[in-house]
Amino acid sequence: SQFPKLLTHPNLVILSFQDYVTNSTKFFDNAKGTGPFQLESISNEKTILTRNNSYWKKDSYGNKLPFLSSIEVYYSVNESALFQEGKLDLIQNVRADKLNALFGNLQEAQGGKNLLHRLFQQQDKNLNFLVYNTKSPIFNTLDKRLVVDQAIDKKSLCANILEGDGEACLGTFVPINYYRPIEKLLGDNTTHQGQKQGKAKREKGKTAEILNFFINKNTSEIGRLWVKEVANQIENATNFKVTIVSGSDADLEKMWKTGEVHLAKYGWVADYLDPDAYLGLFYSKSSLARDLGINLPRFDSLYLNTFKKNTFKDHLFAQFECDQYLIKQVLVTPVFLQDFIFVLNVNMRGFHINTSGQFNLSTVYFKPIQKLY
Repeated sequence: SQFPKLLTHPNLVILSFQDYVTNSTKFFDNAKGTGPFQLESISNEKTILTRNNSYWKKDSYGNKLPFLSSIEVYYSVNESALFQEGKLDLIQNVRADKLNALFGNLQEAQGGKNLLHRLFQQQDKNLNFLVYNTKSPIFNTLDKRLVVDQAIDKKSLCANILEGDGEACLGTFVPINYYRPIEKLLGDNTTHQGQKQGKAKREKGKTAEILNFFINKNTSEIGRLWVKEVANQIENATNFKVTIVSGSDADLEKMWKTGEVHLAKYGWVADYLDPDAYLGLFYSKSSLARDLGINLPRFDSLYLNTFKKNTFKDHLFAQFECDQYLIKQVLVTPVFLQDFIFVLNVNMRGFHINTSGQFNLSTVYFKPIQKLY
């Protein structure tokens, strides 16, 4: 059902199946395509792309694209130092609390040492949420899951840990902006926060239960910070003793199915602009559901029903019903939405971000600011 939407995604390309069959081990190291840039080299440190001189597209004035001769993409570098030295022109996904460090202090600014810059902000793109292992005795009933769900203070986390760089998710799994066209039909459902906390609260003083909270070993610094805060909130409000477990995706898949981990942190960026890009995660035939052994017959029924609607409004309302099943059954806890912030060299022109958070560097060019006296 997602196929027509995915066909419009800028990251989807046609590849040669024959080339893959012939040399599958080197296929992605010897990339072929018809895009504006071609792969020159790739390593753990950086990727280098060079202009495809046979690229077919032109700009609105008839100029041949792309304008750039090459693009170098770096990983795990000192972004602040390189940006100030003029060795970086674009930084993607900057945390709000790290912005000041990129631009230097007041004295450096007064001395003209700050590199002039532009900021681009893409709102509500990165959804951070928790998934419950419902096959574990710890979370095999709604009341047990409510204990953790109601222990998490999302607004406090966004204000104090993320320093405002996040919007608390209240009432829906899919970002609420997707449901604005049917807002009047939703009533008070969007403020649903589960059953009353008092009913779900565990009695303090009972023997502490171990709750193993899984995060990927490559989780960012800010990711580890907010997970630690969530763990503290759970311990303070319940009789759970939270242990944070770190590992690979394969580790999660194995430990989830054996019941060794009970809660997992996930982040998700939608592939296309529709609630289906979020809801489809929990359909039993999705990769996430298969990896974790998630099988929710009622959710599957609601999800498949969304594709039987004839009007946009009916389709969206069916998706909302599907969304609310996840929320009311506390199968997930959406925690916060995080913006994507891009920092650009001010001399970098022609940069645009579409509503999906994708950017096209084929139209980018450099033109220094010229002052007229």
